[in-house]
Amino acid sequence: MKVDNKTCAIVMFDLTSPISYTKINYWLDRLRSLDPYIPVLLCGHKADIANREVKDIKHNKFNAYFETSSKYRCDQLFLYLIDYFNNANI
Repeated sequence: MKVDNKTCAIVMFDLTSPISYTKINYWLDRLRSLDPYIPVLLCGHKADIANREVKDIKHNKFNAYFETSSKYRCDQLFLYLIDYFNNANI
């Protein structure tokens, strides 16, 4: 699969830090002010940590939501983007 000249954004927050989660709407608003049609994915990081402090994740304003860890599961997010761009008429 090949994807050329496409733009997207990934807003990440720390699943162990409620403060980082409170900033996601700020970053989404900033991105939308630059490009209202940019696909934006929300990504909760540190999914491997058992004692998460962020649990009720609202992600309906984003194109998709993923949980990742530096130890595993980063590929799902990028495979989603490849599929999104290959199937989108943009």
